[in-house]
Amino acid sequence: MEFERNCRSRPDPLGRLLHGKHMTYEFIPKDTTLEAYRVQIQALRRLGPEGRLKMMLECSDNLRELAIMGVRRRHPDYDDETVKYAVIRLMVGEEMFHKFMPGVNVKY
Repeated sequence: MEFERNCRSRPDPLGRLLHGKHMTYEFIPKDTTLEAYRVQIQALRRLGPEGRLKMMLECSDNLRELAIMGVRRRHPDYDDETVKYAVIRLMVGEEMFHKFMPGVNVKY
């Protein structure tokens, strides 16, 4: 995986212990300094669970919008319903799409 090759494992820079052992973070990007990582973790903690959930949902909405724009760009002739089916197919995969939407044939 490209992402995994571009990350490095480091001991927890905030010095917490988990079950008597230092926690490690397996996916810290190599281009992120320790100080930047600390700031990011602290900012995420300040958001709290509700704030992090809101941020995740916004990311999900943004991803869906990008998928819609990509389908519309590749298939300008698709109407709104066909775009919706193409995005669903893209997000759930071929097998699941055809299992739950038999007979719907769209490209994404």
